[in-house]
Amino acid sequence: MSEKKRLFLVVSIVVITLNLRAPISSVGSLITMIQADYGLSSALCGMLTTLPVVAFSVCSPLVTLLNGKIGTELTMLLGFLLTFAGVLVGSLLGVFGLFLGTAMVGMGISCANVLMPGIIKSKFSDCAGLIVGIYCAVMYVSSGIGAGISVPLAVKTGLGWKGSLASWSLLSVLAVLFWVPQLKGHLARLKKRNGAKTSPTRFGPLLKSPLAWAVTGYSGLQSLIFFCASAWLPAIFQSYRLSAETAGYLVLYLQLVCILGSCIVPISVDRTKDQRIISAAVSLSYFLGSAGLLFFPQSLFAVFVSLSLFGIGMGGCFSFMLIILGKRTKSASDTARLSGMAQSLGYLFASAGPWLFGAMFDLTGSWTVPLSVFALSALMLFMLSFYLGRDIYLFEEKVGAAPAERQKEIPYVDCE
Repeated sequence: MSEKKRLFLVVSIVVITLNLRAPISSVGSLITMIQADYGLSSALCGMLTTLPVVAFSVCSPLVTLLNGKIGTELTMLLGFLLTFAGVLVGSLLGVFGLFLGTAMVGMGISCANVLMPGIIKSKFSDCAGLIVGIYCAVMYVSSGIGAGISVPLAVKTGLGWKGSLASWSLLSVLAVLFWVPQLKGHLARLKKRNGAKTSPTRFGPLLKSPLAWAVTGYSGLQSLIFFCASAWLPAIFQSYRLSAETAGYLVLYLQLVCILGSCIVPISVDRTKDQRIISAAVSLSYFLGSAGLLFFPQSLFAVFVSLSLFGIGMGGCFSFMLIILGKRTKSASDTARLSGMAQSLGYLFASAGPWLFGAMFDLTGSWTVPLSVFALSALMLFMLSFYLGRDIYLFEEKVGAAPAERQKEIPYVDCE
């Protein structure tokens, strides 16, 4: 691929990534308006905000299978179209449409969630860390933009929450426009690929791989902390007798620190084969930040320092999980399969987190137990990091493993 095409693909990845979180975070910021308009219970609102995560879990393995049938380019395009349709259905077709559309958005976004690590490995193997850093940073920016401007857009422009929500469909349109050039020659490559003798996409070998399960566990734990923090940190801060405005500023600061962590880690990982020190450092930062929020809630300065450590850990662990998908596999197709398993089971595990955190608070009347779960989860990430940071590859974890133990390779239909 020429440098010009690679640069255009980088720009396309940035545009695509903007589409991966804003349509979801916008729903969370508009939830009080939605609840008032439709008279939804708090339980139903909680279900609404959890739907995309459940969709990620259910659809991730299906995306891998679809990718094996029609190729990466078409699978990604279908994801953008489904996201576009989901945003419009959710904003325009009443309560049923709201839930259906939100699920459709999650299903569409799962396509890029699963396939992007493989695309990066296939096309940017010489600078994967830099591209993963850009990808993660833009994802956090997308989440912040969706949460930050949806309410002003609804109130100050007179669009209301429906118009504000519908406006995020424009990001899907941009994603389609930037992705269409990648379809050039796709059908010919797909026909050639389908003419070759290949084995079907199978998950059986992954289920026998200790490395695959370690990556899946890491994915689930970091997702659990992320979604629980996104849902409950504002309430936790307000329980420290901070104003809602101050809590909002602290959450915004957390997003900015996450960007820093998500940029530093993948670039550092790219510079060494053994990533145990790097991965252990970011998970330790996560643990110290969680412990600080748990034990030193009285001081705003202590909360600020703890949140800084927490944010570096959050951004760093997320980007480490993404880049390790490519670092621990030898082909883009293996990367896609491992990504499908890790994200499917990981998101399934994490989807129950926000509800369980709320239930723990209801039972105890305190945030001590939920924050303790944060610290315990970060400690488990710390322990997993020493295994995942080693220079090992999927299906070759055992010393002296024979090449025959590897799954038959499935050609990866990528973007030329």
